[in-house]
Amino acid sequence: MAEDGSIAPVRDHLLRERRSLLDLSTRNRLLNTPVGHTRARTVEILGASAEAVFGDLLHGRSLAFQPVRDEAEAGAAELAPESAARSDRLQTRLTAEALQKRLLDVWYDAVSFEEEQGVNILYLAVGLLRWFDDDKAETPRHAPLVLLPVQLERANAAERFRLRARAEPPSPNLTLQAKLKAEFGLDLEDFADEDEVDLPAYFAHAREVVAGMPRWEILPDAMVLGFFSFAKFLMYRDLDPDTWPAENRLDRRRLIAALLQNGFEASEPLIADEAGPIDGALPPVAQSHVLDADSSQTVAIAEAVRGRDLVIKGPPGTGKSQTITNIIASAVAEGRTVLFVAEKMAALDVVHRRLQQVGLGPLALELHSHKANKKSLLAELARTRDAGRAAETDGAA
Repeated sequence: MAEDGSIAPVRDHLLRERRSLLDLSTRNRLLNTPVGHTRARTVEILGASAEAVFGDLLHGRSLAFQPVRDEAEAGAAELAPESAARSDRLQTRLTAEALQKRLLDVWYDAVSFEEEQGVNILYLAVGLLRWFDDDKAETPRHAPLVLLPVQLERANAAERFRLRARAEPPSPNLTLQAKLKAEFGLDLEDFADEDEVDLPAYFAHAREVVAGMPRWEILPDAMVLGFFSFAKFLMYRDLDPDTWPAENRLDRRRLIAALLQNGFEASEPLIADEAGPIDGALPPVAQSHVLDADSSQTVAIAEAVRGRDLVIKGPPGTGKSQTITNIIASAVAEGRTVLFVAEKMAALDVVHRRLQQVGLGPLALELHSHKANKKSLLAELARTRDAGRAAETDGAA
């Protein structure tokens, strides 16, 4: 409700709700990355040129890690020059035993998160902004400037971990951009060219942006391997009505208005619960099912295809993924395009696997985890295109 008791416009409601997605506090690691600690679940890289490491990783080279010699050296603020002299290894401030345990923990968490959620959150933070909450603050904060998607790999359990870049482009720190804009009035821009990131130029731009802030400093060679997630910030950006086409504004969409303000209008079901056999209203010969479906599932599929808004609930093993597969197949048969979104990657995998099993794999374009990078996307489009051409040739013959 608005202050005068009237219903607030959908736009105001949407803007208020989307603010809950934005975390600009120092609890967010994208704004306050642990530096100089050996207990945080990060691996700090010391004594190396960020530009050289960034270039090596982008060109497909994998890099090993170098431990310190003892606990005394691990606790030192700066390592001796000879400790960081190996150009083919990334010097850390962890001892050999602590380094391997840390890398194993990071690797396990990264793999587990990607298997469950379908997204990678392991990045090498390249370049840091050292900043302060205000002029009187004594504790410095550190925020990444560039985030490079990476992975840890090893041939077997006896091998040491190595760091390799994923086939995904680096990203600016979108959360830092929002923080600087909202609280300090500073505009830190995106990369000039995502495909050819010029690190020195970007750091020079960042230095100019924060030049008027006392004690703030750009640390161009600071690097930290750790977990960073800005998925909620991407949602925050997507939910900005002003970024949508004027003729298709988000705050004017029927479903958004129903969710945030008006509620969903009641509609008559296609078939009443007490109607009995459904074959008369939904003859089997008219269905485009690719998997078995009972009567309740058949009605749900028909309701979804005709455009009714509905929620389908059921415990595990009651055929939800089977029903979703049939909904997708039936909608495609009607010439519709379907976007299937799930919180868990396992849900995406099981539906995609079912589509493949019934020969509809070429109709599905995967856009999650490692499938969402440009190279995989183009390869998938090419495969689908070639499959279509083969089908046309066979038909002509």
